[in-house]
Amino acid sequence: MAVFTIFNHGTAFNRHKSDDSGEVVGQLSQLMDGEEVRFTGDGLVRGNYLINEGPGSTAGGLDQPSVKNPFTGQDKGQKTGSKFAKGFYGETSKHWAATGLISGAGWEDNTWRAAHTVQSLKFDHDVDITTVNLTGWSRGGVTCIRIANMLYEVFGDSIRVNIFAYDPVAGQDAGLQPINRTLPSNVDNFVAILAMHERRKTFKPQDLSRVIVKEPTRTQVTFLPFPGTHGEQVMSSTHYQEPAQVARSLGYALLQQWGTPFDGMPRGPLLTNAAMLEAYSAMSQELAKGHDSVYYKHETSGIKARLMGKGLGRRSFYTSKEMDKYVAGGKGGYFINEHHRAVMMHGVSWLYRVIFNAGGGRNVWSALPPHAGTLLPKTMAALMARGWVKEEGRALYALRSAGFHGRTQLRTNWHPRYPLHP
Repeated sequence: MAVFTIFNHGTAFNRHKSDDSGEVVGQLSQLMDGEEVRFTGDGLVRGNYLINEGPGSTAGGLDQPSVKNPFTGQDKGQKTGSKFAKGFYGETSKHWAATGLISGAGWEDNTWRAAHTVQSLKFDHDVDITTVNLTGWSRGGVTCIRIANMLYEVFGDSIRVNIFAYDPVAGQDAGLQPINRTLPSNVDNFVAILAMHERRKTFKPQDLSRVIVKEPTRTQVTFLPFPGTHGEQVMSSTHYQEPAQVARSLGYALLQQWGTPFDGMPRGPLLTNAAMLEAYSAMSQELAKGHDSVYYKHETSGIKARLMGKGLGRRSFYTSKEMDKYVAGGKGGYFINEHHRAVMMHGVSWLYRVIFNAGGGRNVWSALPPHAGTLLPKTMAALMARGWVKEEGRALYALRSAGFHGRTQLRTNWHPRYPLHP
């Protein structure tokens, strides 16, 4: 076994709660081909993946952080002595749901548990682990970064790490701690979903303004903005489905490419370029409605959110000043993120070349293939709403170079080796 996979649940979430909500980390872990590592009274039982329950989660029969010793899997005892001594024996904190919710208490246990598991498999059980894949949501996404740092401390660059994080949020000011924001040189790939419409100030994500990359030439970093609030890319919203559909499909596709073995498909996978582009087009058309969009109407608001978030405010990446660092065209542009652009650029190149490349001439309309409207009805509708496609009779015409934003259009941060869909 060369690849070991670790799933990290978000605050107050665990595998049982994920069954009810359809939360993506739980769903992906259920699709694993193999066995989960288990801790028994006789020690560790081998497996090819590990599930870390979320800080502040409560459910019987689980290895909950702050309840179970991260090194033995047994219930914590009543060790006395200094804080260092208690930490050495796995006594990092007392379990209390509120501390997990407020401060993330328990993610330190999950970090130690992950590193100890990999070390035990490799050295005590002679398992050849060369790659560790990590995925998580919210504090679980930040836990992925913590684990990468811990693995680097133990193994240096000898074990490679890949991370797919769903809206990684540390909470409060914890996102500024080095272990929560630094990508060490053992990380090959870091892909993160960022929620555009989350506004709680204590829910700032680990984005370009926070993440520190130790070896930029070695670590491929990709941030993908998505419509919706924190959590609506991991659980299907009652108001809209597309962000969760795309984010779920991408997480599955990349983990699989990085070597995580699955024996099934996630809920509602988008298996073609056309299906992926249609989902993005629905998002783009809705965003173009501005304050009338369903995303704006359901963004974080209300007294409870203000109290929890210590106020509300637009996330820094989702501003006119910063958004062009994440996607060509910036805020208000056509593309949701660089994966969206890559799907059109490489998957539907005939359409991208007409509308988004330079050199089309002024007010020149070009006929699109006869199947365009049937194959991509949502995409045609989104482009029509911008005035870039028109219908005359039964034929569709595109305005050449209407979407060109300058030479940055020639580049994309969606790496060529990354899949466009599962």
